[in-house]
Amino acid sequence: MPTLRSSDRIALGVFLGIGLLFILISALPNALTFPPVLPFVDQVNINIADLDTLQLLPGVGPVLAQRIVDDRQENGPYQSASDLQRVNGIGPKTVEKLLSLLRFFPSEEAK
Repeated sequence: MPTLRSSDRIALGVFLGIGLLFILISALPNALTFPPVLPFVDQVNINIADLDTLQLLPGVGPVLAQRIVDDRQENGPYQSASDLQRVNGIGPKTVEKLLSLLRFFPSEEAK
């Protein structure tokens, strides 16, 4: 087996190092992807929030957001946090987790 000269070993090391650096840099954008978070707002009005806004709430994905909107359209605006429990998939623990993030103002916009 041939042995590499010192200068060849250095060149090979530099080549491999640059290749590894290229791989790491190309993977970096995917590693820095963060889940959406609730933007800086005091609270969300549950009676006028759209699907995208509802999905920013912790634990609310597209299916649950659609259920909230459907229930709101079928049964009218939510008067209190306990009204959210009429939505399939929302129980007392979920209501407790969301309570500080929600408002329950019926408005002309909700009609």
